Amino acid sequence: WRGGPPSRLRRMTLAGTVVYGLLIVAIIVLFTLADADTERLRDLDTYYANTPCMREMIVLYLVGHGACTLVMGVVCLRWMREVTGPLRTGLRLIVVGLVFDLVGFELAKITAVVARWLGHDLDFLSTTLAPPVVSVGALFCSAGFMLPRLLPPAITHWRSLDDYRRLTPLWLEVRWAATTPKLEPSWWELPHARLQRLEVSIHDALLALTPHFDDHVRRISLATALHEGKTPREARVIAEAAMLADAARHVDSPDGAPLGASRDCRLRTLDGLGTRGLVELAQELGQSPVVAAARQGSVAASRE
Repeated sequence: WRGGPPSRLRRMTLAGTVVYGLLIVAIIVLFTLADADTERLRDLDTYYANTPCMREMIVLYLVGHGACTLVMGVVCLRWMREVTGPLRTGLRLIVVGLVFDLVGFELAKITAVVARWLGHDLDFLSTTLAPPVVSVGALFCSAGFMLPRLLPPAITHWRSLDDYRRLTPLWLEVRWAATTPKLEPSWWELPHARLQRLEVSIHDALLALTPHFDDHVRRISLATALHEGKTPREARVIAEAAMLADAARHVDSPDGAPLGASRDCRLRTLDGLGTRGLVELAQELGQSPVVAAARQGSVAASRE
């Protein structure tokens, strides 16, 4: 909060609470004192615009509502300069809703009431125009409040669903090496939880495959990928995917004894990348001809 220190903010909040509390009490007292025996569900403002006490009550609630709307709009506009992303979008939606409220409700109601004071009939502004316009404003405000809360999780689950699908080639390649079976997700499990479960199973399989990694396959595949015009980053991912495919082939064979890979012979693609690194490996496993050659044993057969 850049409008002042927290103590000032607390004082402003307390003052606003007191003022609004007094306003509510005044509205209740005025309504109790007024002669308002006839129930008016749609046109209370204009019907009682000239009734003592009811007139003052109507003015008070319109002024209070308008002041609250203005203060809220100012706060939203100030915070829009401080935040980004869905929160800023939500604040913009709230401001749009408040504009509908001020123009379609406050202005229409006040105009209809003042017209009654002056002996004119503009009741349609209060009874016909104001309700649908303020309803639209309420929809915008509701969307503004919900968007920052619901959009980030929705984006997370959508991306998780896409990553889950893209990791399928990797899981199909290494699932035979997993020491624990992959638990099938429940029907109610969200995509992000499904993705985490799949990643745990994949990492378990990769750990089991590590002793079977052949650095010779990695080096030959790296040179081949660079020769084909791949960037160093792409070539490294392809090389490690080829090494992984060869290790999975080696484990699946009857004489698949561990090679005793050194500590340096590991999947550096995954360092610090998490899901992104796994997705990159999965993509190359499914589409790279260099990896296809390693899967068939062509690269390992070239060892001299």
